[in-house]
Amino acid sequence: MAEAETQLPDTQLMEEPASIQGCPPGLEYLSKLEQILIQQQVEIFEVLYAINNLAITDIETENRYSIKNALGQQCYFAREDSSFFQRICCGVFRGFQFQVTDNNEREVFRMKRKFKCCSGCCWCANNDHCAFYLEVESNGTLLGAVRQS
Repeated sequence: MAEAETQLPDTQLMEEPASIQGCPPGLEYLSKLEQILIQQQVEIFEVLYAINNLAITDIETENRYSIKNALGQQCYFAREDSSFFQRICCGVFRGFQFQVTDNNEREVFRMKRKFKCCSGCCWCANNDHCAFYLEVESNGTLLGAVRQS
């Protein structure tokens, strides 16, 4: 990922915390945070649609987010990786993977949600086959998961 992609021109970066024994590299930031602010980097297609209220392209792009501390300093950057077809046809129900990197562009963790044909339906969400399921992993190690109820 190029530096221009991982931070906005006037973005102030959070100072890198000292390493903590037993803590995977990059997760030390979390020990210093009381809250996080997540700011989506808006794409030009989305801006044109919002201003003109017209669907110029109607093409959903992969989302990118700056993750900041309470002072507005960036500590992480998240970038979506998803199928073009699923973004267009499935919207928020699409499968995706988010790569979360620190300010030195090292991957800290990934969040993965597989596409499921009928995910999110209110009447079958408690069924393991239909419920949304998000996994969070770091360096191939599962850190946790979230399951829709």
